[in-house]
Amino acid sequence: MEAEEVLTWLSRLSSRDRELAPLPERLCLACVAVTGADGGAITVEYTGQERMTLFATDWVAARLEDLQEVIGEGPGWDAHDEDEAVIGALGQTASWPSFTPAALQELGSVWVCAAPIRAAGGRIGVLTLYWAKTQPTDPDPSAVQFLADVVGAAFYQSTEEDLVEQLPWFSRVLIHQATGVVVAQLSVPVEDAMALLRANAYATGKDLNAVAEEVLSRELAFDSTHVGRGDTS
Repeated sequence: MEAEEVLTWLSRLSSRDRELAPLPERLCLACVAVTGADGGAITVEYTGQERMTLFATDWVAARLEDLQEVIGEGPGWDAHDEDEAVIGALGQTASWPSFTPAALQELGSVWVCAAPIRAAGGRIGVLTLYWAKTQPTDPDPSAVQFLADVVGAAFYQSTEEDLVEQLPWFSRVLIHQATGVVVAQLSVPVEDAMALLRANAYATGKDLNAVAEEVLSRELAFDSTHVGRGDTS
């Protein structure tokens, strides 16, 4: 598919339901439709404390993002760090020794392509698409990179006043609050507290939001010698 044709498709699809769905959702769904992927996700601030998945099409896409955040490796990390699109089939690459077995156990074999979302001369996030069971018909990383660049331009030039209000900030607020609790409990830097939350999520098979909720409800407590169930009284 030529670039102009891709832009036409993307513009047409992303303009649908303007009043009903936020821009990240419309753009992500449009990218999935254009590429024939089974699902996808858009995550911003990929390596920072403000990291957030703006939209995931389904549970598989959301879990791919969560596992990569918790484990700290995967196609999205490579795409962001190398500033280029990355594609591969889980189980057929040795690039992600911790992420691959965890993803295979939960999701089975899928093809994944991740591309950095660029805007204003920098990387602002990652677009990740997946294909279940079968290899994508056109596994060209440059095509996905082109879409990711269009997404970045759309975000940067957006005039939708309610874009920020439509984003799922609340779930990230819980993680920040839980990180602060761990900092207070252990007197460690924020980065170390976040690493402990991620490690607990990985060890228990939960997502970060679930672990954060347990910390805030005092069901889970950290101290200098162990991690255990907190005081729920």
